[in-house]
Amino acid sequence: MSRLGTLKEKLSDYLLLVRNRNKPYISYYRDVMRRDTLKNPIRAVGMVADDIGERQLGRLKKHGLLPQHTLFDFGCGRLRGGVAIIRYLDASNYFGNDISPEILAYAREIIEADPALYIKNPRLYLTDDLSFKEVAGKTFDYVHAQSVLSHMPPEDISELFKNVRHILRPESKFIASYFPSKTGAIYPRNQQRDFHYPFSWFVETGKKYGLTVEPIDDLPGYKAKQPLMLVKTL
Repeated sequence: MSRLGTLKEKLSDYLLLVRNRNKPYISYYRDVMRRDTLKNPIRAVGMVADDIGERQLGRLKKHGLLPQHTLFDFGCGRLRGGVAIIRYLDASNYFGNDISPEILAYAREIIEADPALYIKNPRLYLTDDLSFKEVAGKTFDYVHAQSVLSHMPPEDISELFKNVRHILRPESKFIASYFPSKTGAIYPRNQQRDFHYPFSWFVETGKKYGLTVEPIDDLPGYKAKQPLMLVKTL
């Protein structure tokens, strides 16, 4: 992005923050997603590398994902990793949600345009909170959150940890990425769109809600900007 383009985006971020200053953080980020998706849905969410989906699937398989398992893709976005995961899983085993109606509309277009995806019957839900009410009463073998906690403030991650227990079983695995703190403290960047955390904060927050949190390895030979954590119920 050019310097002028960067300045325009920062100004746009600031104006969105002002407009949402008395609202929950999710309202601000939903507006960011609306703006970015309408501009370019492919670039609205993270990296555009051709192998990103297979890489996400590879990580999950490394940690035990099998086709017969059910998976909830928290913050599924434009199915950057979801396409590969849907193809791999048995039919009706993929569930995803997102706060952005625009990015979910784009994701549904991808599914409907590909018979091999459509026949897998993936379920996508628009959400406006962290309660998992869209899948109330269901539990999953895996919960996946790639590049989601890295864009959430502390109070929202606490709410996520509080509620994610309801969709986990004792043997379930919640695999998530995060931006590590370089200072040992929580700090935001980019007009509060990127949040960096010390790993110890996730461990302590998990304990409050009956969860264990431990670091896990990425794929061999791959050093990600966002390391991975494994969250399980106690």
